[in-house]
Amino acid sequence: MTDSEAAAEAGEIARRAAALLGRRVERITAPAGREQASWRIHLSDDTMIVTRRTDPERAARERMVLSRLAPLTDAVPRLLAAEEELTIQSDLGRDRLSVAANRADAGQRHKLARDTVDSILAIQRAAVTAGLAEEPTLPAVGRDAGITSRRLDAITALAQALGAEPPTLDRALVTDAMAVAPVGFVRGDCRAGNAVLDSAGMVRWFDFEDAGRGPGAEDFVRLMNDETWPLSPEAMLEIIGARLDPRDTDDPEAYLADLRARAVLHAGGRLGRILRRAHREGWQIRAEILRRDRLGAHPAMAAALADRAARLAADCPLCHGAETVFTAAAHAVRAVWQR
Repeated sequence: MTDSEAAAEAGEIARRAAALLGRRVERITAPAGREQASWRIHLSDDTMIVTRRTDPERAARERMVLSRLAPLTDAVPRLLAAEEELTIQSDLGRDRLSVAANRADAGQRHKLARDTVDSILAIQRAAVTAGLAEEPTLPAVGRDAGITSRRLDAITALAQALGAEPPTLDRALVTDAMAVAPVGFVRGDCRAGNAVLDSAGMVRWFDFEDAGRGPGAEDFVRLMNDETWPLSPEAMLEIIGARLDPRDTDDPEAYLADLRARAVLHAGGRLGRILRRAHREGWQIRAEILRRDRLGAHPAMAAALADRAARLAADCPLCHGAETVFTAAAHAVRAVWQR
């Protein structure tokens, strides 16, 4: 998109938002760059977020989820107005969780991680109260054989791309294990770049178009496999385990074992995406990845993700053999980086 095209699009968004709200929009900015789907509109006394979703189903899903969650939790934006592909929401803040976590010291990071886990669980619990865990219009997430098969295929493809031996995972056993986790609400795409710290330091989440029904652990999978997230999987599993209560699971040990396996399976696809982006466009600048909420095609981020997945796989009987693939990926990234 050229500068003139971007300016024209922003102008159109501002005009339509003003008409929807019945208020003058003084200016419009792009929080994460013009390639993203959201804009911040500035009114005389407030700011709001306008999101353009070209897929009507995803736009309707996000609006429905927000309308039912917002009365029950402050961790999500309020739905203010909507028309066709445009959705206007309350502005939660400008301090992205991914940026905040990376600038924090070790002690601050652990507190931030605890607050983040609490916010995710609060949303999931509110969703159950709102009936979203049984909402038939929400897609299934994380349990069906197709998703598990694609995740297993991604690990195999990663091994082949590295010239490594694909792991001999028991596909039937893994598929069956993924299918038995209890169904709850999944907010979807639970990366740190999709949350902010508000003025009071509360972790709040936006972008709910990927919400679905499935194991709540899927949200923690996305967070733990977010290459911008600086905490180790060991620290995250400990924090998550300490925050779970009977509203989330009646078997915390089984929940964490399932989470570990899901994180290993998901990591293959995430790492593959990063390496393909790096091959196509080259390694990206870390500060730009964080500022613009882009896929983390940075060698240190990619190597760290591979290391984390290898450690998780080493402690996961269900994923026996995947450790070698992720270890090879970490070595390959570091070898290229050092050259």
